[in-house]
Amino acid sequence: AFHRELALQVADFTEAPLTANHGVLSLTDVYCLFNRARGTEMVSPSDLLTACELLSELALPARLVTFSSGALALRLLRNNEEDLEAKIVQLACCPAGVSAVEVGLSTGISLLLANEYLLTLEQQRRLCRDGKRGDSLAFFPNIFADSPDARLALATLTRGLPLSPPIAR
Repeated sequence: AFHRELALQVADFTEAPLTANHGVLSLTDVYCLFNRARGTEMVSPSDLLTACELLSELALPARLVTFSSGALALRLLRNNEEDLEAKIVQLACCPAGVSAVEVGLSTGISLLLANEYLLTLEQQRRLCRDGKRGDSLAFFPNIFADSPDARLALATLTRGLPLSPPIAR
């Protein structure tokens, strides 16, 4: 009963912060925000995790998701994750690529989640990485894939440039 009530409170409390952050927050961020709002009636990390695991069972508007690295996040069901992913791919279409820091700054999501989305998009072969830029990895659109992302990237990257070098005669 305690964890079910806590799940209802978490779902109610996190709706506004999730909406403001593209429908996704790391579980660490949820823990900090939720306990800060509760003041002296803090909940333990394990109680919060148990409550978040009940969200789907209770048919509440948020779900606990696990990234391939094991990172946990809370995601709003009504938000379209594909919109955020498309925005990240579009950010990667600049000649210098994009880093997790730039994704975080441009989208307002945390650095942890920005990195998770970049790695997820790389696993989906929508992005690829090409070395380091400073102290972070640079990600670029995968122009070798036969996909709408690749066609958009090629069009963006070659805008105003010849598609092949001129032939010397």
